[in-house]
Amino acid sequence: MKKLLALLLLIPAIVLAKGTVTTGGFIGPSPSDFVDRFNGISSSYIQGMFPRIQLSNGKRVETKPLGHGVTLVLTKVPAGDAFKEITVRCTAVTSPERMRACSFGIMLTATSIDTSIRERDFTQVFSKAVDTGTAIHNQDGVDYRITVNRRNKSIVMTAAPDAPAVVEELSDEDDEDDFDTLQIIP
Repeated sequence: MKKLLALLLLIPAIVLAKGTVTTGGFIGPSPSDFVDRFNGISSSYIQGMFPRIQLSNGKRVETKPLGHGVTLVLTKVPAGDAFKEITVRCTAVTSPERMRACSFGIMLTATSIDTSIRERDFTQVFSKAVDTGTAIHNQDGVDYRITVNRRNKSIVMTAAPDAPAVVEELSDEDDEDDFDTLQIIP
């Protein structure tokens, strides 16, 4: 009886719900999944090049120096349960070792965001950025923008959503225009 009463009280609350829903404006997996992927791929394929990373729950922006002139900057959405943007900055790219570390750091980050990333396509975009100064790879709602600054000898990859955040109001109005009507004609 108590369960039925609780259910009867819950139904009007659901039907008359008010508030907002935010769609878009974030990327990739949850922060914990990203860290697990990053650390797993890093230790499996490029052992010893980059340290393991950890994220703090309370920080919205975290900077992680990875060594070899590579820095990872993670920006979370206000709720902290997704990323607004992930950036890899490579500085002083003046030697083949630094270029290799930079390309590995960028590819490791992109693969940690989306495990189905097409590595061949992404590598071509990286090469195009090195040749032309900038290039964009879009996959599954994420723009991966790679920018090369020859004067400063730096490379930056920024992963951000390809659609801005949209906040929609939930209302309790029962507009019939919001629903499609199915008519069966014999």
